[in-house]
Amino acid sequence: MEVPREIMKVHKNVVLVADIFFVQGYPFFVTLSRNLKFNTTEELSDMESATLLAACDNVFNVYSRRGFKVQYIMMDMQFETLRNALLKRGVTLNGASAQEHVGEIERFIRVVKERIRALRSRLPYKKLPHRLVTAMVRHVSRWLNVFCPKNGIPGVSPRTLLTEVKLDYNKHCRVEVGSYVQTHEEPTTNNVDRARTTCA
Repeated sequence: MEVPREIMKVHKNVVLVADIFFVQGYPFFVTLSRNLKFNTTEELSDMESATLLAACDNVFNVYSRRGFKVQYIMMDMQFETLRNALLKRGVTLNGASAQEHVGEIERFIRVVKERIRALRSRLPYKKLPHRLVTAMVRHVSRWLNVFCPKNGIPGVSPRTLLTEVKLDYNKHCRVEVGSYVQTHEEPTTNNVDRARTTCA
């Protein structure tokens, strides 16, 4: 689906709010657009400036592929080192004052963490591997983009607007995060002793 002209006319220039949050010690970079209400989360390997800038570039690319232009990004003081690099990309960094935070993204992080805790409480495991923690964060982020938020654009989900992906029940709702499944393994030989499925 193409972005409707009315939306592009009003919301072409995007204002992002962004921050870093932690889930079981793993850092994630999160962004939320003010009017479109589209969120992104990306796991960070470290907190270096180059890693943070690469995460910002990934977010900018998502918007630019659909014709939007990220004009401003609001972040804490810890991102001040990115100011010049962002200006070269045509994005103005609006940093919060010392000892202050960007309220919108702090509230959104709280929502994400609450949903992760709710998802975690349903799982029967005592410890979660790194890959499952990452999957839970992606799962929560994806489902927050699926439905139209109150203050967003009515009638169009942020996910469909920015990624062109429509929700398909048979594809996206078949298995819950943390479910025990058997995955199909393509046989490489005609060995009858080799299992055709693997526990996952």
